[in-house]
Amino acid sequence: MLKKTIVIGFVCLLVSAFAVAKLQIVRLKGPDGELGGSIIGEVTEIKDGYSVKVGSGSSFTFTKDQVASIEDYLTPADEYLKRREEVGPSEPEQLIALARWGYSHKEVAVLKLALEDVAKAAKLLPDSEEAEILSRRIKAKINKITATTSGSKGGKPKARQPRIPDDWLVSKQDITRSRLAEVKIKGSRDKRIGVIFHNDVIGRFIENMEGEDGFDSDAAIKEFRSMKPVAQLRVILDRI
Repeated sequence: MLKKTIVIGFVCLLVSAFAVAKLQIVRLKGPDGELGGSIIGEVTEIKDGYSVKVGSGSSFTFTKDQVASIEDYLTPADEYLKRREEVGPSEPEQLIALARWGYSHKEVAVLKLALEDVAKAAKLLPDSEEAEILSRRIKAKINKITATTSGSKGGKPKARQPRIPDDWLVSKQDITRSRLAEVKIKGSRDKRIGVIFHNDVIGRFIENMEGEDGFDSDAAIKEFRSMKPVAQLRVILDRI
């Protein structure tokens, strides 16, 4: 009985030690003493240096002279929660800004946090078109990532579904308002058309088209970015 108790207690200690294992990021010095690369793992201080155990189980050792700094590693979700602490619960503009930052990530956990905050902002600003559209975009991104993940688990291939559910798409009115707000056309008396994009339209369009035909390589994206604004506008209107 005593032996069983000791064994169980030892196992619990091992589980506890594993559970509290903390990831840290070790920033290394470059050849000229400037900041070089970095490595993330469980850091243990050893004689004259550090041992870093990475996710694969492999360990790497570095002398203290090779290490520039060691900091706690924050996952994107941890970073989001940290930023959320600095935002007041009754400040919708800041909540939307935080949700927009969350939307720039691809982790579902971060996107769900962003969706919570944009919902709070929408309650504070019921007529906010920005909150409504951002909410739809976050839901669409979560759906896209989830569909891709579930489709990669094997099994019988399913018929290809729409990339974004119809009820999450921006309405025709939203598109019209976005065009009027983000694209300014001048020079109506001659054949020259000047196009001005606002609110990072090009960057957001490229992000939404990532992996699609014509946007499936760095070279193709670079070619699109090098186009004149009028040509870019034609491509955008052809795709939406």
